[in-house]
Amino acid sequence: MGDAGFRQTPVGRAWIRRLAGQIARQQAPEDVAIVVKLLGDSTLPASVIGELFTHLRPPPGSPFQRQLESLKKGSARATWDRLVTRALATLENPKASVEDRVRAIPLLALAGIDQHADRLARLLAPHEVGVVQETALETLAQGRSPEIADRILARWSQLSPVRRRQAADLLVTRPAWAIRWLAAIESGTVQPADVGPSRWQLLRQHPDPEVRRRAEAVARKVQTGAGKRREVIRRYRQALAMKGDPARGQAVFRKHCAACHRLAGIGHEIGPPLAAMKQRGAEAILVNILDPNREVNPEYLTYTAQMVDGRVLTGIIAAETANSIVLRRADNASDTVLRVEIEDLKSTGQSLMPTGFEEHLSLRDMADLIAFLMQAP
Repeated sequence: MGDAGFRQTPVGRAWIRRLAGQIARQQAPEDVAIVVKLLGDSTLPASVIGELFTHLRPPPGSPFQRQLESLKKGSARATWDRLVTRALATLENPKASVEDRVRAIPLLALAGIDQHADRLARLLAPHEVGVVQETALETLAQGRSPEIADRILARWSQLSPVRRRQAADLLVTRPAWAIRWLAAIESGTVQPADVGPSRWQLLRQHPDPEVRRRAEAVARKVQTGAGKRREVIRRYRQALAMKGDPARGQAVFRKHCAACHRLAGIGHEIGPPLAAMKQRGAEAILVNILDPNREVNPEYLTYTAQMVDGRVLTGIIAAETANSIVLRRADNASDTVLRVEIEDLKSTGQSLMPTGFEEHLSLRDMADLIAFLMQAP
């Protein structure tokens, strides 16, 4: 461990992982004390500290975890505080590598995740690389405070679809968090589509009776809200009884839909694929056209990016890497932007497909369009 060159090599890193794993399995207090002393060595880089602590960290409530807690409160308190200070310095250092920042994040748990929830939540900002956001959420998941859910939900509109799925899985793990999530859905901060059928089922069958009650109440309210466009859908159901002309429907598709959808060799594949739509039936197609936000897949939500240089870009997040995102919009136009160029990124909560197609389509147009969609290969 004292050989700086060795511990930076792949072999050295592997040895550190094995050492921490062995100590965690054996759970000997004297070994824990030795490791804490090593962690306090000011010559150890943050990457090595993170490697040790990440693999040393025991499950919450385990005997080994209590040993670590007792050391934190005893003679090793100064060491603990020094580690947290170094971790915070690494996170604030713009020159620190992504690897070092990722390894520094779990170290905040040494001082208590609830205590550093604000700092961890700030790592969910859109300019942060994906692995930093992911690690911050994983670390927040180990906390207990109900306010952790509030910190995450305050950032919800900035989270990409991938991070929203991770956050959603986190929020159902504690009753207090699930109740706050349901309150955010009820208030409109979170769109019902962000929950997804499987998580709705988890919430409605949750072991906690209060979560179950709130989930049922919010689900009923969501259904009532969806009725705001029921009158439009009711009027246009007449089109389902009309015999449509697929040829005329193709012309309607080309004019109104091809900018974002592709079918039968026509248009751009930006929105959800339509080939399988006919399996759901004509009425489902009608509802999706007239109420596009009722069942929108989170992957097709519109985002607005405020850039550092003053530009405002919009589109769905078609792709994202550690350092960049791709925003795609109608007619297959797209922008690839670096995360460091983004000042703010927020979801509009709306589908890229606009509401109000009844203003452009007559009953005859709708019948023809549905006929084309139903017969297209």
